[in-house]
Amino acid sequence: SCWIMGAILSVIWTYYTYLFPGNLPQVVGVNGQVQLPVKNTAPEVEEIVEGTVCQTTDLPVGEMAEFPLGKGKVLLIHDEDGFKATGHKCTHAGAPLKNGTYVNGRIRCPWHGACFNAVNGDIEDFPATHHLPCYDVKVKGEEVIVRASSTQMASSKVEMPLSTRSQSNDDVFAIVGGGPAASAAISTLRENGFTGRLVVYNREKALPYNRPKLSKKMNSKMADLEIYPQSYYDAGDVEFKLGTSVVSVDPSTKSIVDSEGDVLNYTKALLCTGADPNRLAFIKGMDAKNVFVLRTHEEAAEVLEVSGKGKNIVIIGSSFIGMETAACLVKKAANLTVVGMEKVPFERVLGFEVGEIMRDFHASKGVQFRMNSITSELNVVDGNVVSVSLKDGDVIPADLVIVGAGVIPATSYLNEYKGKNPSSPLEVAKDKSLVVDEQMWTGEDGLFAAGDIARYPFKWLPGETVRIEHYGMAQNQGKVAALNMIASGSTKIPLTQAPVFWTVQYGASLRYAGHALHYDEVIFDDGGETLNPKKPKFVAFYIYKGIVHAVSSMFRDPAVAQVSELLFHEVEISEKQIKQALIKDGSTSTLLEKLTQKLQSNK
Repeated sequence: SCWIMGAILSVIWTYYTYLFPGNLPQVVGVNGQVQLPVKNTAPEVEEIVEGTVCQTTDLPVGEMAEFPLGKGKVLLIHDEDGFKATGHKCTHAGAPLKNGTYVNGRIRCPWHGACFNAVNGDIEDFPATHHLPCYDVKVKGEEVIVRASSTQMASSKVEMPLSTRSQSNDDVFAIVGGGPAASAAISTLRENGFTGRLVVYNREKALPYNRPKLSKKMNSKMADLEIYPQSYYDAGDVEFKLGTSVVSVDPSTKSIVDSEGDVLNYTKALLCTGADPNRLAFIKGMDAKNVFVLRTHEEAAEVLEVSGKGKNIVIIGSSFIGMETAACLVKKAANLTVVGMEKVPFERVLGFEVGEIMRDFHASKGVQFRMNSITSELNVVDGNVVSVSLKDGDVIPADLVIVGAGVIPATSYLNEYKGKNPSSPLEVAKDKSLVVDEQMWTGEDGLFAAGDIARYPFKWLPGETVRIEHYGMAQNQGKVAALNMIASGSTKIPLTQAPVFWTVQYGASLRYAGHALHYDEVIFDDGGETLNPKKPKFVAFYIYKGIVHAVSSMFRDPAVAQVSELLFHEVEISEKQIKQALIKDGSTSTLLEKLTQKLQSNK
């Protein structure tokens, strides 16, 4: 009878922890955020693989490497605390983590900046959407033995259990928006024990999806773009109002009115509505049938359909959306011309030197450029653009025009409230963004903002606020906002992550970490090699007041991952250090390696 009672209690406890994970013991991650322990959600009956992966002398302290185990692989880390073993691939895009960076218990992916806690697998930085599996390690003599689940080794992913709605919890949390900030907030709330009602508005008839991929791979299917499938949200009792816009938000009454006329009274709300494309409506002809912007999945599909072989394509805008679209379409176009106001593409964000490299990279693929140019008019015949006129008098033939001229924060649903309450603590900046603090709080009771609409204090530029349009940063902000929405008492959780973004063009990735709102100089590290315009290898350091504030690179991993960790840990890299490394070593690779190793040894 004791055995039977023990079995019953075990089943009850297992069921309880899945229904009410918020009551599980809490742990604090490396970034100081309250998190739950990662749980293995694989079936109870599964194959367990155990074996010796290496000798203790095979992996020096401070290093990590991949080792085979059974039919799979594990990532083994050796630090001052001993050995740790985790999944060997990033849960975002499958990058080999052995090529990334390990600092103070954090594994940083070399590709897109995702970061994981090496002890419990928690996501420390995005764009990862799943936790990293962690495996048991023991040392027997000189042998390092790892015990792991074959299922988790195969997927290299772990999903946290989600809380569900409890009828005894009267809280209503609303999320206005359906992008990466929304998905991160949803998972954070439900993974951390929120059991109230959770309502999500999205003006698109789609679950949150990977929007930046639209201009990188325009033929992507929606199922491949979704951040989480419908079953994930069903498991967390998430209510979606798809195809529904929010008309107004009134923080004084804590109410939301949507496009269907329904009113929702919320306890707390997160605004993360993203931004709308700047359609340049002041230019004559922009309302023609063959003029497109690229924001939704439907728009990307339409552009792909009409941009058949032999077309003359004009792209207005020479930053990320415009140039990624050019990379997607140039092969099948008769002529593809990019019109930009800058001297070189990407100049505003990446600087002239890197912009020049990217211009030559695209030109080697067939893209034509009209830089330092302003579009004056689109010439329309029978409702369609036939050519684009520039201010200097030149005319470019056009069968279709794509506009990638930046975005405007989508916050018009607050206009009525701000008009009636001009002295409210809710601050709308000149660019229509919402000013928030480090906790993503707007100043209004229970109201938070995240993503492209949020302007927040940037700790690397004291006294300044920034608005950063990065996919991973939107996820970070959504997570931080959600943690503060459920935080108790005086607990406040700040945004601490350094921005990381990437762009993919012709299968090549340019990576970037930091945020150089201002810079005095760009120091260029070509590794002592002559730049090949078809495969440019470089690291560029953006210097402001003698300190590195940002870095970009191509074909030089893990430079960006290393700098992002140094920025996160507030380790300054000086202009002097960079220049000395280039003189001494001809490259900054050794310097960055030493700085990250020193950070690890000083933990």
